[in-house]
Amino acid sequence: MAATAAKLAIGGYEFQSVEEGHGQPVLFVHGSVSDHLTRQPQVGAFAARLRAVAYSRRYHWPNAPIADGADYAMREHVEDLEAVIGALGLAPVNLVGHSYGGFLCLRLACHRPDLVGSLALAEPPVVTLLASNPPRLWEIFGLFATRPRTAAALLKFGARGLGPATAAFRAGDVEEGACRSSARPCSGAKHSGACPTHACDKCGPT
Repeated sequence: MAATAAKLAIGGYEFQSVEEGHGQPVLFVHGSVSDHLTRQPQVGAFAARLRAVAYSRRYHWPNAPIADGADYAMREHVEDLEAVIGALGLAPVNLVGHSYGGFLCLRLACHRPDLVGSLALAEPPVVTLLASNPPRLWEIFGLFATRPRTAAALLKFGARGLGPATAAFRAGDVEEGACRSSARPCSGAKHSGACPTHACDKCGPT
């Protein structure tokens, strides 16, 4: 059965979605530097046994882009996720979230556990559940006292990933920022950062 594409009009905004299969619903929620098409292979695979759905989150292609000065607020994205589940009649849904999408799924599960049947989260950036962004000095000391391994990992992520990624984005180097923001080590010859695809122009194929 071929996937069915649709536009969901929710609260004055249109969300692109794709659906395939029948049965228990599973909803794929993508990360920040992606859209619903990145989950297309999973939609097709899961559709053999389940009702598989993916959607492009607010401001992500092919939806309307973010306006100048608008806030990319987590609260709004969590509310969107809740609304998509309601509009498609998916509850209780199995949520599969990647990166920022995984964090949204977790926040929704805390807020509305009745809507969620299960959670599968890949690399949700839950740093802000442990410390501020950027973390305050007293938060780091507190983590070292109570969770030393977590504190060490947080410092490592900031030094090797988040810090360089933030600097790259501020400098206008989107590709470098996207590479550095991934937690996956890159073995590309041109720099020793992190690359989500392992084949960006700076890294080259690995």
